[in-house]
Amino acid sequence: MLDLIHACRDRALSALEFAAGVPGGLGGAVAGNAGCYGKAIGEFVLAAELCGPDGSGRRTVPAGFFEFGYRALANVFATTLGATILVLARKDARVLLGQAPTAYRGIVSYGVRKLRWLGPTQAHFTFERDFLVPSYHCGVFTAALDAVGVRNPRVTGTQVSLLEATYEVGWDG
Repeated sequence: MLDLIHACRDRALSALEFAAGVPGGLGGAVAGNAGCYGKAIGEFVLAAELCGPDGSGRRTVPAGFFEFGYRALANVFATTLGATILVLARKDARVLLGQAPTAYRGIVSYGVRKLRWLGPTQAHFTFERDFLVPSYHCGVFTAALDAVGVRNPRVTGTQVSLLEATYEVGWDG
């Protein structure tokens, strides 16, 4: 891990400094979504090349393969704060998703999140000035829908520009 951080530093690339104290290698850091100081490796992964122990079976997988966002929100819901959020939402997906823009503002200081309801079980989100990849937020939305027990959750994220993405979120009523 430290070799990667030094290679980034030597090329004037920043953002991974937080991981300087994370033990182990890059593969383990990605597999476990290692992090500290409020950052995690999953926030920076766009894709990964996987292979077997002997190097065979090489394939490239998108960041969504690792479900970083899903695990991050599932971990939040396992805390007292997360349990309180679910109680306040009354296991209602519309209530929970309706609070998403406010919740994001409380967690991070950057970006703008907008919600537009398209129907009783369908929403459109726009995230502006957000550096996380769409697969991360797709995982967050899916974990939220699973937490309130909706049937057949559907989440699609589309990168519109470097720092803007849209998300279509829906479920069976």
